[in-house]
Amino acid sequence: SCDPSSGSEVQAWRFTYDAMGRMIVQTPPVTTTATALDVTRWAYEAGGRLQHECQTTTAATSCTTSGANRRTTYTYDDLGRTLTTTLYSGTNAGTHRGGWTTTYTDNGDGQVKSIAYTGTAMYNETAGAVVNQGTDTLAFAYVASGNGIGQLDTITRGTTVLTDYAYNGDGTVSSRIDRDPATGTASTTTFTYDWARRNA
Repeated sequence: SCDPSSGSEVQAWRFTYDAMGRMIVQTPPVTTTATALDVTRWAYEAGGRLQHECQTTTAATSCTTSGANRRTTYTYDDLGRTLTTTLYSGTNAGTHRGGWTTTYTDNGDGQVKSIAYTGTAMYNETAGAVVNQGTDTLAFAYVASGNGIGQLDTITRGTTVLTDYAYNGDGTVSSRIDRDPATGTASTTTFTYDWARRNA
């Protein structure tokens, strides 16, 4: 049987918190074959924002020491919004695998304006291999007037509009056009609603 009160019980989930009550370590139980799974760790800036999170072996003591496998770090702008997200893996989670930088509109709404990818190799867990992330930049535009004002209008990569929204007079989405970035083939999804604005 599982005795979660025992410090040596490997079949229990375990959690560690810092002095501010934030979770800093999550240790899962072993598998049915008694194999230890990765521990998840979180570290915070002095101001309380998440600085990085990672997966490590049970023997690791931090996100950058021996046994660290994958790590994600964050930086923020002056308003506390996520500015950069950077991914690492490899030995001690020290090899840069990719990431992205986010910019925001300056109209007071703080909406995402663009996401620029760093274009380095990134590890694909499913394929079990390093793949090229590319250097794409996604640009986000918002409706300036008319139906759906202030809502997301288009998502563009380069000169290709990947997603294009249209709105009804009450601000609900009337249609969305999605374009395959590889073939350019577009598909349209239309939306209808009942009296409570639920999708019909």
